[in-house]
Amino acid sequence: MKVRIMKLFISDIRFIARRPLLLTALFSPVIISLFLLSLFPHISGLARYEDAFSWSRYYSVIAVTLISAIPCIYGLLFSFIHLYKLPLADNNKNAISAGEPKWLLKSRIAAVTFLTFGIVLPVIFLTNPVDTEGWVRSIYAAFLLAIMAPFIFLFTACFGCNRKKWKLYSLISLTFLITVPTGLLVHHPWNYLEFFSPFYWLSWAWVIGLPAESLMYGSISLAIAVVSMLFFYRSFLRYSGRV
Repeated sequence: MKVRIMKLFISDIRFIARRPLLLTALFSPVIISLFLLSLFPHISGLARYEDAFSWSRYYSVIAVTLISAIPCIYGLLFSFIHLYKLPLADNNKNAISAGEPKWLLKSRIAAVTFLTFGIVLPVIFLTNPVDTEGWVRSIYAAFLLAIMAPFIFLFTACFGCNRKKWKLYSLISLTFLITVPTGLLVHHPWNYLEFFSPFYWLSWAWVIGLPAESLMYGSISLAIAVVSMLFFYRSFLRYSGRV
């Protein structure tokens, strides 16, 4: 089983490597990290933020938003691969056939989840988007962000039955990400409109100071994401005629 999963993952990476746009998406965390570590200080310096508190808040909102974009990008990337890359097929007993949609779906859910966690965690430690929180909160945030990748993956895979619809629902999925900066900046009653998004609750679970509130917001984020993923998962398989 592990050999087959690795075979699938390597095949997906090769598929990405042959397409510059997909390869750029794969390396987006590097671009985000370089921006936050190198370019952002110069941009903020030009803006002359003399108030250290305002600068820190400004940086945190941008950094949290950009890092939250990583699971969104990876979810879209793997949903595109899942929908439009042909399955492996050869005479090897470890080959992956087109008759195993459930196994393919589960394998890519696992792959995008672990890949996102493994990439996001060092990015968080490098960029330090919320300097008031320690390493435990960083791991907690990375875990929540890792769950968002299969959420986006299943959302776009479920409804993107053709390329035109995939592009449409990819754009729609960005509304989940938009709730990160707007949710951190706007106040009630306008923030009530963003309660549908697990990204909204995730961002507050990351930045809020009180551990109890952080756990509560994180639990809400997980509940919304997991319930939605179960619906998307079954809908996708039902649409494929395998359930």
